[in-house]
Amino acid sequence: MVTGGYPAIFDRRLEAADWSASYRTTYLERDVRQILKVGDLVLFQTFLRLCAGRAAQLVNLSQLGADCGASHHTARSRLSVLEASFVAFRLPPFYANVGKRLVKTPKVYF
Repeated sequence: MVTGGYPAIFDRRLEAADWSASYRTTYLERDVRQILKVGDLVLFQTFLRLCAGRAAQLVNLSQLGADCGASHHTARSRLSVLEASFVAFRLPPFYANVGKRLVKTPKVYF
């Protein structure tokens, strides 16, 4: 669990930290630029780290955007890029009765 779950790490006997850094760089430089046309990759990487730090917590787009220096609209579009590239997903709250749910905010998972 500490080294990650990608088979390529174990099959090729690679260092998990080196492989993860290369994967993040490739993801940012190639995939994110194609999906969102991001100009400043450093800010997007900051957003990615902030989201990873808030994994399994309630999504607060206003706070997330403020922490990385953007609006909540920008945070929403960046989170949708993470979802489109299957890096993160929002889990909506489970409830039996629509009117009785206490928590209406989804959680983010990687």
